[in-house]
Amino acid sequence: MDDVVKTKTVMLVVADIGYFMSHRLAFALALKNAGFRLVVATTFSSPVESQKLSAYGFEVFDLRLRAKGVAFLGNLKLVWRLWRGFIKLRPDYVHVVSVRMVLLGLIAFRFSRAKQFIGLLAGMGYLFTSRSRLTRFLKSITFSLLRLLCLSSKVRLIVQNDDDYNTLANRLIEKSRLFLIKGSGVSLSDYAYLPEPKAPPVVVSCISRMLKDKGIVELCEAARILYQKGRSDIHIQLVGDIHEVNPNSLSRQALLNFCEELPNLFWLGRRNDVAHIYSNSHIAVLPSYREGLPKTLLEAAACGRAIVSTDVPGCREICHDGENGYLVPSKNSVALAAAIESLADGSEIRQKFGRASRHMVEALFSDEIVIAQIMRLYA
Repeated sequence: MDDVVKTKTVMLVVADIGYFMSHRLAFALALKNAGFRLVVATTFSSPVESQKLSAYGFEVFDLRLRAKGVAFLGNLKLVWRLWRGFIKLRPDYVHVVSVRMVLLGLIAFRFSRAKQFIGLLAGMGYLFTSRSRLTRFLKSITFSLLRLLCLSSKVRLIVQNDDDYNTLANRLIEKSRLFLIKGSGVSLSDYAYLPEPKAPPVVVSCISRMLKDKGIVELCEAARILYQKGRSDIHIQLVGDIHEVNPNSLSRQALLNFCEELPNLFWLGRRNDVAHIYSNSHIAVLPSYREGLPKTLLEAAACGRAIVSTDVPGCREICHDGENGYLVPSKNSVALAAAIESLADGSEIRQKFGRASRHMVEALFSDEIVIAQIMRLYA
């Protein structure tokens, strides 16, 4: 009798279901299509969300993570919950996304029967950009624990940009188990190359959570500079929600105050029609302090948009100064306003940059290319 080949199980751990749908769904479907049994561990706010994942053919595991879970007790409960899941489901691969979830997942993995651990160290910006004593202490503790937990040969880690790779190689984990895979990929069909809309106004879109370390305050100040110069023909729109449990989040009232004061600044809130927003925009902007590799800029580039971003890790992987956009120093509203104004006044250079953006995504960042790189870790 032929041996029965056991279907291998992957447990994909992503704290936020919205992030899973926007950043990890294509990869999860690729795993399923490759013959893996896929369990998605995330947090559900309603049965409808769970049913939505089940409709794709995924099994689901509710992390039961709530806002209060960021506290110490909440983290302990999450480690316990993950450990229970690993023991019950006995996955061949545990694939965890974000620094916090990787750290907690490694603790649970250490005491479970799961066989292989793959961790994506996305979302490290706050640990690197904040200068507070508390954050420096947390960074030291986080990386000391990660270094200890990564001693196991069963652990492999992914980073998304050259800076993070060079910082962590052989310091956090031996180089042979650290992999540089740039970004989450982007669908070239969902984010098709689009001609610019008519101008004026020139529409500049920032699609991001409304966090201080995304450079939202600096962008609002850049809008103020442009308005004071009489550039009411340049509209800056913020697309994304606040994040109340994040200490870096702007308040709803602060954003409303900015928009009330500045007629050229608009806050659209959270939107799911990203491609449509970029189709009605001329320029994409993200003045972040640090990124892994921002998918919002990949989506903008796929749509053929010129980019203004900051010369920081992650952003400079996508925005190449003078090729498909302009890089400016972080935390510099004056330089940001100048770069936006320059592109607003240059229709031909915008279109040249936009074509270069699309070509870059086609060559390096399509779903097919990035997912194939990740799938090699499952060989």
